[in-house]
Amino acid sequence: LYLPDAVYKYEAPAPKSGAAGKPKWSARQVDGEAWPAPNPLGLVSLVELPNRPDLLGEAHSEIEDVLDIQDRINKTLIDRLMAQEFSAFRQRWATGYELPEDDDGQPLEPFRAAVDRLWVAEDSAVKFGEFSATDLTPYLRAVEADVQHMAARTRTPAQYLLGQLSNVNGETLKASESGLVSKVRQRQRPLGEGMEEVARLALRAAGSDRDLSRIETIWRNPEFRTEGELVDALVKM
Repeated sequence: LYLPDAVYKYEAPAPKSGAAGKPKWSARQVDGEAWPAPNPLGLVSLVELPNRPDLLGEAHSEIEDVLDIQDRINKTLIDRLMAQEFSAFRQRWATGYELPEDDDGQPLEPFRAAVDRLWVAEDSAVKFGEFSATDLTPYLRAVEADVQHMAARTRTPAQYLLGQLSNVNGETLKASESGLVSKVRQRQRPLGEGMEEVARLALRAAGSDRDLSRIETIWRNPEFRTEGELVDALVKM
């Protein structure tokens, strides 16, 4: 337990055989050191980095908005695996054929499918056929559609998730990443305050005597620019 003036370390005693109830925690000597110990920083050395804080200051997970889409993807993948296991092959059938039996009267498999084998029936009334296999394309397209919805909702470029990128020029690629760049800039604002506090703690622990109140987080531009674009912008400036 970190407090500005002291640090407390708690340890639960070893449970006794036959003892009922929860163990009582107490601050005592742990690892050969006496606790509580003074906090040399004078500050709590834990900093919150809130992600997507709302007006009340409550943070939210980055994947909170796409959990329902991920559930759909998982369901589709399970369905596809079931189809692959039981109906992704061409099931064959035969009519008018009398199955041979073993000595115990159990039917035997009459044919063995192989590249170098031929199915032959002497009776002209015997007919062979096959059932069509289940088409797995709808399952694959359903997953791709859900991934595209996830990319749109999270403002993630679709090529980052689907890996489908061909014959795309720089302007198109830049436009596809504009949403991600905007989201990164939105995340920089709340995270910057926490990073400043981390730097203050580090400098305080290092014994720095500088004015820690003037520390400011300056983020690098998240937008990617080619060397040609940078040089052209500098020339125009």
